[in-house]
Amino acid sequence: MQLRILKITMDNFKGIKHKEVVMDGMNVSLCAENGGFKSTTADAFYFCFADCNTTMVKNPDVIPIG
Repeated sequence: MQLRILKITMDNFKGIKHKEVVMDGMNVSLCAENGGFKSTTADAFYFCFADCNTTMVKNPDVIPIG
């Protein structure tokens, strides 16, 4: 079985209000200028799959609103 991520959507994650990153293909390259949210996008992947951020610090508990 293969796991293929087609899109990641970030809402109110770190400094991002709303951002969608669409992947088309097997490999993804994130290219942007400084402050272009490359590290934040990587943190979103780590948050989902490793329960920590890119510095390997454990994420805080997520408490749903409502």
